[in-house]
Amino acid sequence: MQRWIAIGVRAMRLVWGGGAFTWWSHKRNWPAPMWVSLAVRCGFSTDESEETIKELDTKRHDPERLRGVVNDVGLMEKWNLSSEREAVQKLSGVVFVRMGDMNTPAGIVPAVPIGAAGKARIREISGQIAERLMKDVREILDVHPLPLE
Repeated sequence: MQRWIAIGVRAMRLVWGGGAFTWWSHKRNWPAPMWVSLAVRCGFSTDESEETIKELDTKRHDPERLRGVVNDVGLMEKWNLSSEREAVQKLSGVVFVRMGDMNTPAGIVPAVPIGAAGKARIREISGQIAERLMKDVREILDVHPLPLE
């Protein structure tokens, strides 16, 4: 009888271990976009914000800007791609600009999230892309961050 109990315990451990591995593997493929929000002043109308988003989106597709992001972040090596052109095309499909909200100490304000869509397993790369894109967006909009004291 004890032999059957020991076999049953081992079988349950295998089932639980397989379930845990499956859950871990499934969780790594969940969508996990990373973005940096750029707050918009409160008096900004929806037409102005839509124009700004369209302008940012068209300039986002500029191959020279994307090439700069690819080189600065090192996406060719991280994504194991053979050419810079492939990396630029893949990055073009990953990057997004949309209208949203941002929670600040003053309350919820309109914002423009700029970032990269990706899966949970490449969250670090998506974060690096989002930070690098914010540098380009600040250049496009001629917005400079406040100096820290």
